[in-house]
Amino acid sequence: MSTANTLAATAGGVSENHGSLHIGDLEVNFFDSVEERGDFPPIVLVHGTGGSTRSHFSFLFPMLAARQRVVAVDLATPQGPPEEGTARMAEQVQAVIEKVLPARPVTLAGYSLGAVVAATAAGARPDLVGGLVLMAGWLKTDAQQRLRNDVWHALRQSDAAALRRYQAFCAFSAPLLAMLSEGEIEALVASFRTDDVMAAQMEINRHVDLTEIAPKITCPTLIVAGTDDLMTPFRQSKRLFGAIADARYTEITSGHAMVVERPAELVHLIAAFNADPNEYPAGATLPARRP
Repeated sequence: MSTANTLAATAGGVSENHGSLHIGDLEVNFFDSVEERGDFPPIVLVHGTGGSTRSHFSFLFPMLAARQRVVAVDLATPQGPPEEGTARMAEQVQAVIEKVLPARPVTLAGYSLGAVVAATAAGARPDLVGGLVLMAGWLKTDAQQRLRNDVWHALRQSDAAALRRYQAFCAFSAPLLAMLSEGEIEALVASFRTDDVMAAQMEINRHVDLTEIAPKITCPTLIVAGTDDLMTPFRQSKRLFGAIADARYTEITSGHAMVVERPAELVHLIAAFNADPNEYPAGATLPARRP
């Protein structure tokens, strides 16, 4: 593992550094807002399936960085058995934390597959993680999720255009899709990946099982579920809520793509939790917010 480089960049008016680590034959990129603000713990963001810091956290990164330091990890897709995929990705997150934010517990916030990876990292290395936010995550891939995974792979073999439309249909809530123009729908459809990296991560998704990891998570945790999530239905977030001892639970009105549909609400939830993870006790359901 070695540091490769750092490059200055800017996103959303917030200065950031881009760096990378080598872990075996994988290059893991990360982005660091660098500037310390206030006494709040730094937040580490982990994106979801087929995503990146740019595609999933273009709003969350700069908005959260206005109040505290933020680091975001671009996961590299490991080779090898898919059953080991989340553990290999969690090692990438752990390595970035140890390199960039040594000797200071962080608040680790993961979305979708990133939530699974973040939970795995928190269970394996509790010394690195002082708080955990799991957005649209899941405990163990179930039959309904495997069925969707089957359809994804079948469409990839037969009709890539239909696969992109299927992804848009599954990712976004019905109320959001209903109010978009035809052009906006087509823009969403075109944004989805169907390449080999996405296929490999879908195979990792198929084998997720955190039932042994979740009881090892000891830090305060916030579970965020989307009410209209077809990919990781809120029953999966409730399973995480039940499996992690020091967890709180909340729902937002969104499909799976909550980082796109409800970014401002997520910024509020993550920042408030980071400022005071124990504002609500373990086992609490956060009060519903007005629509």
